[in-house]
Amino acid sequence: KSVELKTDVRRIAALMVSDKISAAVVMDGEVAVGIVTTEDLLKLLLVTEAARPALAALPAEVWL
Repeated sequence: KSVELKTDVRRIAALMVSDKISAAVVMDGEVAVGIVTTEDLLKLLLVTEAARPALAALPAEVWL
């Protein structure tokens, strides 16, 4: 399975779950430029969770 370079990471994760695959090739047009794996997604989840307290401390206008 492959995804375009600008595909949102949530879309990639959903594709990987629905297709029951553990990796997707990242394409820039016709050129393979990388691969996203379930390990990559888990690392992203951990980083995001670790950053949650810092993100919550940001003033509301940052999110507007």
